[in-house]
Amino acid sequence: MLALLHSLEWYGGGAPPARYLVSMLPAFALAGAMVLRGTARWRSLAAIALPPTLLAWLVLLSRPHLSINPGDGGSWLADALSRRFAAGARHRFPSFLVPSPATWIVPAVLVLLVVAAVALSRRTAAARLLARSTVALWLAAGALAVAVVTNRVDRVVDIEEPQVARFGGRSEPPEGTFSRFTYPNGWRIADGEAVEVPLNLPPGARLEIAGWLEGALQQGGALAVQWDEGDPVETRVRGRGRASAPLPPPPGAGRHRLRMTLHAPSGGEAVLDRVLVRR
Repeated sequence: MLALLHSLEWYGGGAPPARYLVSMLPAFALAGAMVLRGTARWRSLAAIALPPTLLAWLVLLSRPHLSINPGDGGSWLADALSRRFAAGARHRFPSFLVPSPATWIVPAVLVLLVVAAVALSRRTAAARLLARSTVALWLAAGALAVAVVTNRVDRVVDIEEPQVARFGGRSEPPEGTFSRFTYPNGWRIADGEAVEVPLNLPPGARLEIAGWLEGALQQGGALAVQWDEGDPVETRVRGRGRASAPLPPPPGAGRHRLRMTLHAPSGGEAVLDRVLVRR
């Protein structure tokens, strides 16, 4: 493990940490055997780990491509929730490629929950009660996760996130780029191509689109911005380098869909990076 710390990503057959950490499995097995030798009352808490383990096995056996790190900081579970509920979930899942508050808060909360369960079970019969409630606990946790994701008010939405619908264009940097998270990320579009972003907005929100322009578009072009089923409103864009441009105000607070279509001269392209929500 120490030999890998200098690397940006731990790659093994394309899926980190994979084969590089296989040598650790005997140590994990030995540690598990030492734990199981005792008659500790909290040992039955291991049953709680069974449903997520089976879920991960099922997903990775039926969709093995999800085991390959996309290189942009996402994870298969966060991306699946984003697509299913048209809401940003990546900000609630820990990522060690693109650190965020969740990178430290989520593991800390999980450790505290485990310590609390073990401490409680040493004095009462709580461990067996928790083990018998495994399915109910995970259903409640799943419902809580969906509620948090769907009711989260958006502050920043990256255009490459999976809940964003894209009509033409391509990833920037291109798919397959090693350690994509180390480059400025976005979605490259040309004339007539568009993206549609689902948003959950607070009252009085003001929005901006961040990115950069290339080619003939630096001399001038436009984004046709459409809220929900309303009429498109053109926003003029021009200039060099990374910048942001204000967008027409939304119809109000709550859930909306923002569609942006590029009108550019021949050879002009825009890389849309993120939608910024300000109050």
